[in-house]
Amino acid sequence: MACLASSAEVLRAESDTNRFMRGFMNTTTGALEIPFQTVNSTLTKPFPFGVVDGVVRGTVYSMTKIFGGLFDMGAAAAPYAKYALFI
Repeated sequence: MACLASSAEVLRAESDTNRFMRGFMNTTTGALEIPFQTVNSTLTKPFPFGVVDGVVRGTVYSMTKIFGGLFDMGAAAAPYAKYALFI
């Protein structure tokens, strides 16, 4: 029974690490959404509307990706915050 409990903890720790890394990647690459969406919308929509739509859409996607990444990083690190007392 102890082996099963310890394997569950290892899987949870691995899951937390994956969630933290996904959040880190989203936080660091979130700013790239603005130029990506601008180019994508400019190529698929008429000129003035595509640029404006791309910038607005890129800003919204960027903020969503950055704040979502920060939330994922915080949620993954929260269970280990109790150990900070011992450092």
